Amino acid sequence: MEMSSSIQELYIGRLVFGVDDQKNVVGIDQPLDEEERLCSLVADAIEPRLVPNIEFITVEDKTLLTGEFFLCGLRPHYIKAEGPESGVYIRLGSTNRQADRELIAELRRSAEGISFDELPMPGLSIDDLDLEAAKEMFGQERSLYENELHTLKLVTRDQGNLVPTKGAILLFGKERKRHFSDAWVQCGRFVGRD
Repeated sequence: MEMSSSIQELYIGRLVFGVDDQKNVVGIDQPLDEEERLCSLVADAIEPRLVPNIEFITVEDKTLLTGEFFLCGLRPHYIKAEGPESGVYIRLGSTNRQADRELIAELRRSAEGISFDELPMPGLSIDDLDLEAAKEMFGQERSLYENELHTLKLVTRDQGNLVPTKGAILLFGKERKRHFSDAWVQCGRFVGRD
C-alpha cells in the first residue's frame, strides 16, 4: 500500500506501507521521512489522539513501515476537519463508509461499556411492563420486586424516577411494538455453567 494523504484510509488495525495492491514488496525510499509523515498525519488529523506503534521491518532486502493502531476508551475517533458528527468512518469489507448518527452513538456506548438494552426509557414507568409475563418467564424461583428488577436491569433510575430499560420494554413491554416497531432480539446459547 502506498502512503496516501487521505486520513480516511487509516483505520484501527495494522497498516503496512511498502507493499503494492498486488501484494508485491516494493519498499519505501525514505523510511524516516515517511515515518515522520505518518506520525504527523495521525497527530494532526485524528481526534481523540491515537498513539500508534510504528516500526520498520525488512522483507526481501526492502524496508517496510508498519503502523499498528489500537482501540482506546475515547472512541470513536474522527477526522478533525470533519468533526465528531461527520468525520467518523468504519471499514466495511474493502471500503470506508461514513458512520451515521446511530452508529456513532453505538460506538460511544460500546467504548463506555453501556449496552443499548440497559438505557432508560424516560417518560415510561414500571406500569408499562407486563410483570405477569416476566414472572411467568422467571418462574417461582425469583420474586420481581424493585430490587430484583433493578438487578435484572429491567428498571433503572432516570432523573430520580424509576423507569423501565429498553431491554425491559423489548422483552416485557405492554406496548413494545409502539416503541420498537422494527426491533429483533438475537440470543446465544453457551454450553456449560461458566
